[in-house]
Amino acid sequence: MYQLRPLPTSEGEAWGSPGRYPISALGSEAYLYVPQRKPAPLLVMLHGAGGTIQSWDRILRHLPRVGYAVLAPQSKGKTWLRADPRGLEELIHLALRGPFRLHCLAGFSDGATTALSLGLANGDQVPRILACSPGGLRLSAPVGKPRVMITHGSLDTRLPARRCGRAVQARLRQLGYPTTYREFLGGHTISPAVLPSILRWLRT
Repeated sequence: MYQLRPLPTSEGEAWGSPGRYPISALGSEAYLYVPQRKPAPLLVMLHGAGGTIQSWDRILRHLPRVGYAVLAPQSKGKTWLRADPRGLEELIHLALRGPFRLHCLAGFSDGATTALSLGLANGDQVPRILACSPGGLRLSAPVGKPRVMITHGSLDTRLPARRCGRAVQARLRQLGYPTTYREFLGGHTISPAVLPSILRWLRT
């Protein structure tokens, strides 16, 4: 599974002006959204299976405006779990050469399952994990106790909340992880109804 090396210092690449920067590493591509205020907390946002960077457009309208830097990678495989992890790892470290600190790994669907796996395996370096409609929980030598937020649609037929989001929440709480769960009336999506809760949780 993915392993993050010790975080680099802020020396090196300097992302100065606010805006959207295309970056690449080992054949993997991403956009880095740079806010006005720096240094800034960095959110890494992983799209769902078969999705694209643009899957996050609804949320990306808000985050850089409220002071977050965002790294939005594009998976080289249909799912993150089948893709070569080295490209994602290098993209994260490339972004962290700027004036940013890793604040949260976020993901939707397959991206949420990957964010949980990566974040729990590197919990000494990943303070928070946001899992939107995760499919399950894959634990591999977890480290630390990052805070976790899970959102899931009560009408999700692709990954039903009962056996996915709720089950992941129950398992994490059993293991002692501080976990917040928000279920909304809707399907397999990121609902605008939970965005205020997500932003409050990120700031807490």
